[in-house]
Amino acid sequence: ARLSAPELKGRGVFTPELDAAANMLMAQFAVAGLQPVYDGGFAQSFQSPGHRSEMSLSLQTDGQRAERLNRAVGVLSADATVQGAVVLVSAEALLKKQAAIKDAIVLMRHTPKGSPQLFAQTAKAQGARALIFLVDSTMTSKHWLGTYFADVTQTGLPAALVMANGLYRLLPGLREALGKAKPMQTLAPTTTLTLTSKSKQGTLTNLVGRLPARADGAPTKRALIIGAHYDHVGLGHWGSLSKSPDKVHPGADDNASGVASMLELAESLKAAKREHDVYFVAFSGEEAGLRGSQYFLKNPPIPKADMIAMINLDMVGRMKDDKMTVHGAATSAELNRVLRRAQVLSPLDITLAPSPYTPSDHIVFAQAQIPAIHVTTGLHEAYHTPQDTPDKLNVQGAVLLTAYIHDVALGLLKLKKPLAYTEFARD
Repeated sequence: ARLSAPELKGRGVFTPELDAAANMLMAQFAVAGLQPVYDGGFAQSFQSPGHRSEMSLSLQTDGQRAERLNRAVGVLSADATVQGAVVLVSAEALLKKQAAIKDAIVLMRHTPKGSPQLFAQTAKAQGARALIFLVDSTMTSKHWLGTYFADVTQTGLPAALVMANGLYRLLPGLREALGKAKPMQTLAPTTTLTLTSKSKQGTLTNLVGRLPARADGAPTKRALIIGAHYDHVGLGHWGSLSKSPDKVHPGADDNASGVASMLELAESLKAAKREHDVYFVAFSGEEAGLRGSQYFLKNPPIPKADMIAMINLDMVGRMKDDKMTVHGAATSAELNRVLRRAQVLSPLDITLAPSPYTPSDHIVFAQAQIPAIHVTTGLHEAYHTPQDTPDKLNVQGAVLLTAYIHDVALGLLKLKKPLAYTEFARD
């Protein structure tokens, strides 16, 4: 409840309230007996872009006046200007390389069957000049604002996601083309595409503490990573799903609940016999596009090859009917066995979902071929609204969930051999 207190004003990135939350958590790390990882303590601070704003897309065809779209646009790359024919391509045709897209500006209807990064990499490899994902109103704010699509930026291909109906005015033939099941359709001849956005720069801070396994406190070679993001969307000027967003968004479930579970695990695992250390990480900048987890993995306290697995606790406080889900259960066969053994001891109805592809910090680890799971009780109507308040949390459910993850963590920490990562393709 402390993280979701009104005085922390929703813990938005680059705010003094998020800094205050970090100070609060560093004190709790110390109380839990975690050891500082850095010379200056628990803090891993870094410069980062924040939320993108003033995003726009413009198209200019055959010397005509440029048409600009300023709403319902998410720019996923650096600012760019490219030229090429505009083509609409099906996801299947793109992945199977059945469409001639060299030097083209590619439009593709978004589909969950395939990762955005894979689509962008495939388009770039085939010589596309840019890739525009066409989405609809079912996309959540996390999709819109970069979390799910954050890895597209890494491909270097100019890219954006746009509400399909927003492009009807700029591309008159698009509506009709979307109704046809064709692998590729040309919508416009040589066209100039311009993508622009602004992004505030600032300092973000991950908090990292080590729970030693050895009595003398010396680090073990391998370690388990347990993390939870502590930032949220502040006053809702960015990322809100509320119809009246200019209010404190407490973020009790997203993700004060995950942080509380992580701190409880630090306490419970302290007394347990373990073969390996545990690194507890409170990530910052998750809501701005997985900034903290990306920086952590680029600047890890131990080599990535020595990370046993990553457990991500994100939105674990709104359990209904004793149900919870673990995403990423197929990222390692041995991890799956550990999850199932612990499941037998739990009274909860636990779904072990094979895919790791949910929009949270663990996906950064999975993409680096580190077994990773996302533990959650799921989305709800108060997500990213001022109604995500502590009084709506299912505390007893969170306690049972944390007990289950304690057993999972302990199972992983007793393993003698490294886990083998299993590649999980989104089909």
